[in-house]
Amino acid sequence: GEEFVVVCYDADSETAKRYAEEIRSKVAAEDFKVAGNITCSCGITQIIKEDNFNEAFDRMDKALYKAKSDGRNCTRIG
Repeated sequence: GEEFVVVCYDADSETAKRYAEEIRSKVAAEDFKVAGNITCSCGITQIIKEDNFNEAFDRMDKALYKAKSDGRNCTRIG
């Protein structure tokens, strides 16, 4: 599977979760000609002022893998 990063400026964790859920549900509802039906898992985090890139990325990555381990096709906040 591929991994993508989306940055939502001026969005708190709950707003970002709503965006991620909208993307996730639209992907799951789509019938792709070659691949058929696919799903995606989303991991999100809110970047805070004290973060450095690695800290924020690590939280996001852990949230993504939590979504995958929770059965996939879901969103988790890290």
